Amino acid sequence: MEFAGVGRSYRRAPWSPARRALDDFSLRVGAGEVVAILGANGSGKSTVLRIAAGLLRPTAGVCRLWGCARPASSLYRKVGYVPDVCSLPGFLTVGEVLSIAARLGEARRAVGLGFTTDALARVGLAGRGGDPVAGLSRGQAQRLGLAVVLLRAPELLLLDEPLSPLDDEGAARMVALLAELRKDGCTVLLTAHRSPELAGLCDRMVWLADGRTVDERTTHR
Repeated sequence: MEFAGVGRSYRRAPWSPARRALDDFSLRVGAGEVVAILGANGSGKSTVLRIAAGLLRPTAGVCRLWGCARPASSLYRKVGYVPDVCSLPGFLTVGEVLSIAARLGEARRAVGLGFTTDALARVGLAGRGGDPVAGLSRGQAQRLGLAVVLLRAPELLLLDEPLSPLDDEGAARMVALLAELRKDGCTVLLTAHRSPELAGLCDRMVWLADGRTVDERTTHR
């Protein structure tokens, strides 16, 4: 994945002035890397992920996936995106969401009790298959969203604030899961407010402020 001079501006209304969310943002993420983008709210972190996921078009510059500036839909099938707030049907149970997602995504594994149990255990939701989605906390809903995305075995995983709604134990479990995905060859681009838990996981950390890169550091895992 490569961002080359990417800019993105928003207008609240056609007559209002444009607000710049990203300004000349450039970043290359190689296969198998884990890269974190850090910054305060409004710094442009989520905009980076939405552009990478194909949900937004840059108003300047270009974002390339696997070398393609205009990726075909088949390439986006290799991308998994989990927003900071996951909107899932509250009237379904956790297990039902996974089963439906597996069928819709034509997941290459049997859908049954063992499948649901394994998927939920992987994201720290063991034993919650029969719970209604409406009763999940924000962090639990985000982990369920991650379980849904992982059904497709994405090659590129985009995670918006995966640690933010979690307590220390949950954050440690999430970091361990990402380390496992890394070993499986998955490339990860994530956003975060904090960095201590990520120091042993990430190859690089990039700091944004007002839509611009203000620092980038290589970490020593």
